[in-house]
Amino acid sequence: MGFVSEVKVSVLSEWDEVAVAQLARLLPQVSASAPALTSVRVGEVVLSPATHVVVARLDGAIVAMALLLVGTTFSGDFGFVEEMAVG
Repeated sequence: MGFVSEVKVSVLSEWDEVAVAQLARLLPQVSASAPALTSVRVGEVVLSPATHVVVARLDGAIVAMALLLVGTTFSGDFGFVEEMAVG
């Protein structure tokens, strides 16, 4: 039986150019017309209190992502899953 790598899922809180490149590779799955992803844009999204970038890593590399958008209304809190992609 061969070795199976473990997928680790977490909320992205730090990023570097490698993470930006890995996210950029996934972006065409959710938008064919999105502008090129930059570190500045990743920072804007990650630092937004209404957005949580959930990533799955395999052997340290980001292989999937989903954005959890959180909102608050008079009746309570809610969330939407957006921009989900698996590479």
